[in-house]
Amino acid sequence: RIDKKINTVLNKLTNIRIDFKNFGNENNDVTVTISDGKVLAPQWYSDSYGKGKVALSSSIFNKIKLKIINDGKLKISLRGQDFRYKDKRICVWVEFKSVKIDDREVLPLPVATWYGRPYIYEMSVKNGQEITLVIEQQYHKYTKQELENILPQICSNDEFINENIDEIVEKILANIGGGYLESKVNDYPQITADCFIPIGSACRPAYWLRKSELRYCSLPFDWMMNFPLSTIISTLKHGISDWFNEYVEDKNKIGKKARYVTDIKNRIISMYGFPIEKTVDEYMTEFKELFGRRYERMKDILKTSKSICLICNRNDDIYNFQLFLREIAKMYPKLQIKLLNIRHSDLEQEIIKYEINPNVIFYDIKANDIHANGSDKSNPSFWIGNEDLWNEVCSHLSLSEDVKKKIEGDNKNKDSAA
Repeated sequence: RIDKKINTVLNKLTNIRIDFKNFGNENNDVTVTISDGKVLAPQWYSDSYGKGKVALSSSIFNKIKLKIINDGKLKISLRGQDFRYKDKRICVWVEFKSVKIDDREVLPLPVATWYGRPYIYEMSVKNGQEITLVIEQQYHKYTKQELENILPQICSNDEFINENIDEIVEKILANIGGGYLESKVNDYPQITADCFIPIGSACRPAYWLRKSELRYCSLPFDWMMNFPLSTIISTLKHGISDWFNEYVEDKNKIGKKARYVTDIKNRIISMYGFPIEKTVDEYMTEFKELFGRRYERMKDILKTSKSICLICNRNDDIYNFQLFLREIAKMYPKLQIKLLNIRHSDLEQEIIKYEINPNVIFYDIKANDIHANGSDKSNPSFWIGNEDLWNEVCSHLSLSEDVKKKIEGDNKNKDSAA
């Protein structure tokens, strides 16, 4: 009996919902056929912009076929189903491991969603266009505590599950794998690594690593802005060949030395990569050569290092950081990976350690990260954040002895060559 109950719970933990709507006018529509599930056409989802459809399934793998009615913009919302307990929505995570649209992968990184926080993908469509989606899920890596909290709510009417919750939780964890170990720490982590790599979301991490003499080479994301974690994974897998192929330049934000350019596809903002002496198109070949070298350097570091530490100041969800780290760990299974994130908080400082496995550890530091003279752009130093905080955090970081010796040797060779 307990095995059947395990399957009941696992089905609830993979209950996906995908909303489709072809935006245009009231005649815009989309037909939806799902291989394992059902499709609804709720009245509330039809309005002057078009008619929407909702696909529901608990299958790990699904093929969905669409047919577009009238030209428009197709909006696809990936989410979990609407679970409620005592009239309150429950955060039941579902993970989309892969979403292929006509054999093209659109998720460079797995996406964790729930009903209240969908992942949205949009594309222009034509009347009569036929589209095939292949959807693959993976189990969300819940912790034991999370399962103990959530199962009595999503299975509140099942007495057997509630009476045997401890055994069921253990069996589910054995089935889907545990999430992470979470603990509070009292001081900034002491981290020694072969390389400290800034990964945004803007220039602050690269600035402080350079100032602390922890950044000894240039890498692709050092001075780039606002890119998502998925762009890092996509770049590691495919290189920079698609960087800034489609771009928008903001002429109102042009700097003293460089242009303000946004990569539409990869959602990267460059404030320093394109000099004002040339147009973006004129400089593009040099840009690709320069950042191509930085990309190859980063790949070589990840391949040859024993340990790295990623440094950032992002507001991403904790679980999205973990998905990101798991993906890098798959690509470099022998690499010891640490990630240190500083996120601004007006509350009392808190440092949380998340151990995904002994080789992959993430520290999230919540603290005041506002410059002493304020965060307003009238303060020219606002972008470097809280100097006391970053100085203290960086004082706990150090390069490995092997790397220090290599840097010293490289510097001596340069001096002798001069």
